[in-house]
Amino acid sequence: MSFEMKGLDDLKKKVQELEKTEKVSFPELFDQDFMRENTTFASIEEMFEKSGFKIDSPQDFEAVPSDSWDEYVRSNTEFDDWEQMQVAAARRHFDRKVKDVFG
Repeated sequence: MSFEMKGLDDLKKKVQELEKTEKVSFPELFDQDFMRENTTFASIEEMFEKSGFKIDSPQDFEAVPSDSWDEYVRSNTEFDDWEQMQVAAARRHFDRKVKDVFG
């Protein structure tokens, strides 16, 4: 007994497209739904503005002490630290991309 899977090559091509490295902006990664569901903020921009840190550029953000930022994340989100928040947002973003590709 044997069977043939149609569309396997198409599926493989779509998975390869998803595996490509993609640059995603903070507002796209931390969209409003994600922020409302997981933080006390409506947007990532609001989170930056209310942080008490000067964050007007990627360099400003990189200059924020990671321990202080983790404490801010812990106090204002559902996450224990910034890394956990990023992973959750990336996972959600990837899941949406998969749905877009596979329907």
